[in-house]
Amino acid sequence: MSLEKLIIEGLSEANLRKALLALGVPEKEIKDLRALKLLDAIVRLAQSARATGLNLATDGAVLWGRLATEGTQPAQPIARLFALHDVRILKAHKAGDVAARLAKELERLDVTLGEEAAGYGKILDHIYEVLAKEIEGVAQRL
Repeated sequence: MSLEKLIIEGLSEANLRKALLALGVPEKEIKDLRALKLLDAIVRLAQSARATGLNLATDGAVLWGRLATEGTQPAQPIARLFALHDVRILKAHKAGDVAARLAKELERLDVTLGEEAAGYGKILDHIYEVLAKEIEGVAQRL
């Protein structure tokens, strides 16, 4: 939960929204998005700009339109950050089969049940490494 607070809750929803608006994304299309989905939109726009050769700063509206019809690869470039957020949500809302749902979310972070026998520290180190690589990938895309 602390890692999620540091990374995801540390994102500025207002600044991410301003950035998307400055790129030409229509306000009505992002008004209901929160920080993590706003970041995802920015990264997808950057991926699309790289793939098409269009300029992110000047062709944002065109890129946004293309995302709606063509998508991008990968479709969700910050999937592990979403997984981290979902683990935090699961921890906060203990409903249903928590163990099975936790196993599913941990798989998204490349952790399989049974690895805890080697120690939870190794699992945490792995999660830190996976998330650091994803954040580094985001920085490279931008």
